[in-house]
Amino acid sequence: MNNHSECKGGGTAIQDQTPKTCLLAKLAGICLLSSILIIIAAFIVAESLPKNFEATWLEIFPILAGVAFAISPFLAIAALIRISFTKAVRGKDIAVATLIVGCFIWVIVSIGMQVGIRSTAYRMMCASNLSGLGKAMQAYANDYNEQIPTANKWCDLLIKYADISPRQFLCAATDTHIDESSYAMNKAAAGKRLIELPNDLVLLFETDFGKTDEGRTARTSSREFFADINDVHTANTEVYKDRWNQVGGPELLSIAHHKEGCLILYADGHVSFEMTRDLDQLRWVIDDSNFVFPAAVLKQTVESYSHRISWLYLGFGLIIAALGTITFFYRKGLRWWLVLTIVILATGPGALFGAVAENIYQSKQFTGLGVWGGAGLGVIFAFAFVPFVISTTQKYGVKQITMYMAAVGMITGILCSTVLHLMLMIAHAQTFPYGIIIGVPFGIMSGAILGYIAGVLLKKKINFATEIAEDTEKKL
Repeated sequence: MNNHSECKGGGTAIQDQTPKTCLLAKLAGICLLSSILIIIAAFIVAESLPKNFEATWLEIFPILAGVAFAISPFLAIAALIRISFTKAVRGKDIAVATLIVGCFIWVIVSIGMQVGIRSTAYRMMCASNLSGLGKAMQAYANDYNEQIPTANKWCDLLIKYADISPRQFLCAATDTHIDESSYAMNKAAAGKRLIELPNDLVLLFETDFGKTDEGRTARTSSREFFADINDVHTANTEVYKDRWNQVGGPELLSIAHHKEGCLILYADGHVSFEMTRDLDQLRWVIDDSNFVFPAAVLKQTVESYSHRISWLYLGFGLIIAALGTITFFYRKGLRWWLVLTIVILATGPGALFGAVAENIYQSKQFTGLGVWGGAGLGVIFAFAFVPFVISTTQKYGVKQITMYMAAVGMITGILCSTVLHLMLMIAHAQTFPYGIIIGVPFGIMSGAILGYIAGVLLKKKINFATEIAEDTEKKL
């Protein structure tokens, strides 16, 4: 009986030693799953309602989902830190799975968010430019018997007589440089009296006309009317010769600047974004009875930015190759490579992600702050990261060093990304923190990778130092 009791008691003891699942890991998984289920439920409910039915209460669904989703990666990181302090708590798989799925979704949403916000910002800036040009046309007409500028020098005349800056002719969504124009005047309106034009006649429109395969081979000073406005333009600016004072019909129209359409300035002064499918319905001539819209215009596509993605892949490849080489030499016993590893781990990804981060902002000026700021912040945070993780690992007796460093690396990555985007917001005069939101998953991913590699490189050193400290305490 006693033996049975002892066996039973022993079994109870064994059961009591079974690792428990970390509560933080459970909460992280629940938050992520809940956010996904909330979005699915909201979509199903919205689709089941009549089209004309207004349900403002549905707006609470994306708010709840967003809050739950945003919390989940931070709970997962906290869970990994908690688990790394002991081997008696499990939940690593749940936390890692939450981070991987959460970051993947966050990146996809962030890319869509970037494209949407950036496209909207470019469109607003372009519409503002056209609106300003429309007011300048009106001001010029008021001074010159209601006549708008003549065809061959309309840009020059607006600058000279209507107080327009050369930057007013630039659309930020294009590769247009200063002293070039992203817009063309409708030849049917050029030189006419403004009050005689139909209100719905196209006056200015977006164009890429003037670009050549030879590139920018001309200088601003070579233009015919430069002498009249040389106090505004820069004589040595390299430009496309014919990308100025453009005049023509819809054959010059470009729909490659903005997704699904382009911006049009009408004779009555209003600016409208016209969808591609509606462009052939616009009024391009005063008497449009025999007008035929050129079908080739509608076959244009939005510019591709695949070269940026290729550049990003190349950067990742070079970094991985460098890290592999450095790790190889380190494992061969060349300890001085450790210092160089830390520097490269910090500056390489910092500069790469900094360049990508600055590309988020719609400023025409690429200041280089992203590259140098990212590299500099990477070094600063790296040299703060290494002594912090070494001291805390030894002080608190961290059991799973690589996991701990990966988790702390994620926090460091988020902090570094946030500081960098704050700098970029100030440099590019931005107020909405969408860059910070977009940068969070990239900070988590880069921090996790670099933190894990640092953990592998420093693990032996930390264990060796801990063993010496423990031996010293025993001797004392």
